[in-house]
Amino acid sequence: MSRGKCLKLVSIFLVILLVALCMFSGCSTGKQTVSSDQSGTQAVQSGQETKSTAKEGQSNDNRSVVMLVQQEEFNSLDKVAQRFEAKTGIKVDFQVLPGGGQFYDIMRAKANTGELPDLLCYAGDVVSIRGLNPDYNLLDLTNEPYIEKFAPIVNECIEYGNLTGGDGKIYGIPYTNNGGLVLYYNKKIFSDLKLSVPNTYDDFLNVCEVIKKAGIDPLCEAGQAGWPMMWYFYIASANSWDKGTDTMDKLNKNEIQWADVPEVVQIFKDQLVLRDKGYYNKDMMSMTFDMQREYFANGKAAMMIHNSYNFMLLKEAFPDIVKDLAMAPMPYKNDNIIPNVGVGGAIVASRYSKNVDLEKQFLEFFTSDENLTAYYTEMGLPSLYNVKVSLGPEYDDTLIDALNNHSTLAAFNKIQASIGTLHTYEQDLFLNVKTPEQVVKVMDEEWQKSGKASKLPGF
Repeated sequence: MSRGKCLKLVSIFLVILLVALCMFSGCSTGKQTVSSDQSGTQAVQSGQETKSTAKEGQSNDNRSVVMLVQQEEFNSLDKVAQRFEAKTGIKVDFQVLPGGGQFYDIMRAKANTGELPDLLCYAGDVVSIRGLNPDYNLLDLTNEPYIEKFAPIVNECIEYGNLTGGDGKIYGIPYTNNGGLVLYYNKKIFSDLKLSVPNTYDDFLNVCEVIKKAGIDPLCEAGQAGWPMMWYFYIASANSWDKGTDTMDKLNKNEIQWADVPEVVQIFKDQLVLRDKGYYNKDMMSMTFDMQREYFANGKAAMMIHNSYNFMLLKEAFPDIVKDLAMAPMPYKNDNIIPNVGVGGAIVASRYSKNVDLEKQFLEFFTSDENLTAYYTEMGLPSLYNVKVSLGPEYDDTLIDALNNHSTLAAFNKIQASIGTLHTYEQDLFLNVKTPEQVVKVMDEEWQKSGKASKLPGF
């Protein structure tokens, strides 16, 4: 073969290789095209075409910052990023990962190797933040003026170590709205059956019975996903030991065990009563989160216990149906209380980023009245900040009253150790793999392991 032909073949090969590499790395002119690295992370720039980011997750553009988020949170945070860019000219390069336990494993690994992104949307509880080695990796926000905007529920959680690493320093600002746990109900079904929104737990059980006799599932649950099943326990626990008790303090000091709190076993038993009476959908243990939302939105179930953030997802997926849906407080023992899973998620910032000034500007913008008003107008139920927004007809009057009166309780973000994977305990419970007493025994075992590993006083 002649030398010219060889060079021609090599040139063709290089062109093909270049095109393939470009396709693999996500080169595109699309508005929100994504590219993935080996960990499954997707890179997306807010409202713009994709640009590559540094391998360690820190921006290589001095007018942009990298933010790593879970997939389901991208849309709402992208709107914040677009407002931020319009205000400051600073872009946000998103790295998007699927949610779930793997996300937190990857973040802890990144923290151990010094590869945290500029900004990270993470869990705000003390156990999770402690896993990031915050004193070494994260920016100390304790003295930032926007801390004063936190709602009472957040300040209460901080007292228990949340948004901190257990060292008294604040490392994150709350951003999610999944803390507000509520009872979703179908207004049309309630109207057709002449039902009122339940104010007590007995009312709730009576409503379930009427709906069941009408041939409609009173409740729908996503047993395959597992995690939505935890909301019942969080609601019941918040209503069982509220601000007037010292139960959580004693648990945190290891003065008592979970088995010593009679309400814990009772909560699991009450949850099983709902199953045994046929109040849940029959296929609940094969139902995913997406299936649950669709099932409820289409009126196949009259009620659903979930976080308030879920309404935004329902509105996006079923815009023509949500007019019939509303939210109210879910009663257990106390009336008109909004159990709040503490601070939910927190935005934390890398201490060693080259873009610390830009990180600070983003956090200042996020907590500005301008952004909080826009953000919670979209998200609803602003229980994490002292900001008032106009809430739509989907918010029951009792829910608004509870919100305005700060009748919110921090449920499980008061705990300073881990009880393990509650959602798998719930699955075992409903599949009759474990009894309520056996679930509580496992909770105590995991609690002791976690407390000792974290070297908490009393363990």
